Amino acid sequence: MAFGAVRREVCLAYTPEAQVGDFLIVHVGFAIQILDEAAAREALGYWLEIGLEMAEQEGGES
Repeated sequence: MAFGAVRREVCLAYTPEAQVGDFLIVHVGFAIQILDEAAAREALGYWLEIGLEMAEQEGGES
């Protein structure tokens, strides 16, 4: 599995129906849910917003 430029092995024990190209939620190395593309894009958008907010907060602490 690839997370951007990072590649890791992921256990599919909880999502044995997962196929190559599926969007998955992965926690501590386990795929725990399969998402459709719309849900995956929505979730990714939230994570990007959180990352931007965290970066802004870290930049303001100096």
